[in-house]
Amino acid sequence: MRSVTSAAAVLASLALCAAPCTLDAQSPSLEQLLDRAGTYVDQFFNQFANVVAEEHYLQEAEWRGEPTKQTRVLRSDFLLVTFPGLNGRMSFRDVFEVDGRAVRDTSQADRLVRLFGDAPPDVVRRAREITEASAGYHLAHIETDPFVALGFLQAVFRPRFRFQRGDGDSGAGPNVSTVKFEERQRPTILRTGADKNLTSRGRIWIEEPTGRVLKTELLLRLERDSREIVTTYRWDDELHMHVPSEVRESYVTPPSVVRGPTFRGVATYSRFRRFQVRTEETIR
Repeated sequence: MRSVTSAAAVLASLALCAAPCTLDAQSPSLEQLLDRAGTYVDQFFNQFANVVAEEHYLQEAEWRGEPTKQTRVLRSDFLLVTFPGLNGRMSFRDVFEVDGRAVRDTSQADRLVRLFGDAPPDVVRRAREITEASAGYHLAHIETDPFVALGFLQAVFRPRFRFQRGDGDSGAGPNVSTVKFEERQRPTILRTGADKNLTSRGRIWIEEPTGRVLKTELLLRLERDSREIVTTYRWDDELHMHVPSEVRESYVTPPSVVRGPTFRGVATYSRFRRFQVRTEETIR
C-alpha cells in the first residue's frame, strides 16, 4: 500500500459552543458559510493546541484470493503539538497495547507527553522515532489523521479548492449544510511516497449559524487505488470544545489487481487532556 504524507499539517470561530447558536434567520451564502467555517477552524486549532488523547483503533485487512482476514486492535497515545516557529502543528502516535497485550512497560506511560515536557534538544527526532516504531504494529502503512479535511477550510488552503453546495438534505439535522470540495491546483497538498499528486475531494458538514464542522469526508484517488477517511466530532466536557470522536477509513484496490488488499479501520478517541510543551526548538 502507498503511504500518504502531507506537505505540512497546517491545521488551526466563533466561541465553540455545545449547542447550536442562531446568527441569521436566512441561510448564508456559500461564501458566508465558508468564511464562518474558516473562522471556526482557526479558533478550533488554537484551542486544540498541545492535546493528547487515547486512540482505540480497530483494523481489518484482507487480500484478494486469500480466505483469511486479519484483525488488530491498537491502543495508543495520540498527540497534536505546537512549536514556536512551526506554521501549523505536528502529530505523534505511541502504541502501548496490541490485541490486549502491552507492548511497553509501565515506566513508559505517557512517554511522549513527558518527552515534550522535559524538552531535550532532540525532542522531535525522538518523538518521530516512537511514531515510526508504532507504525510497525499497523496492518497497513496508513497514517490516520482526523484533521486533514478540516484544515482545507483555512484561508491558506481555501483558494486551492472548488467548493459547492451539496444536494438535498445534509442528514445532520436543521441548519446544517453539506459542502462539496475538490482540489484544483498542482502540486497537490497531499503527495504519495512516490511524490505523485494526490487530489483531495469530498464533503464537509457545516452548522450554518456558527460555522462549526460536524463531519468531514475525504476521498483520495491515485491510479487504481482509492482511500476514504470520514471524521465525526462530538462535545468534550473536559476540554469544553468539540473534539474528534471517530475516524472511519478504507483503502481498496480494484478487482484487476492480483492479491489486491482491502483495509478498513475505525479509530475512536477518548481521555482528551492538555499538556505543557517547554521546548523552544524551532521547526523548519
